[in-house]
Amino acid sequence: MTVELNHTIVPSRDPLASAQFLADILGLRVDPPLAHFTPITLANQVSLDYDQLDEPGGHLMEILTRGRAES
Repeated sequence: MTVELNHTIVPSRDPLASAQFLADILGLRVDPPLAHFTPITLANQVSLDYDQLDEPGGHLMEILTRGRAES
């Protein structure tokens, strides 16, 4: 079985400003809104999904696939 990180939710008081700040540093673009998230997609297709949250917290999503683990 292989494990692949799909996305993580990034809590932020100002999701659009925070996403734009990181996108500018990394030379990426902010993707169109997805529901209430402001996403940035990294080169490895992992999505950083900025969300309006005033309290600390987070969320990681992994994809599990059956098969031989790559070494």
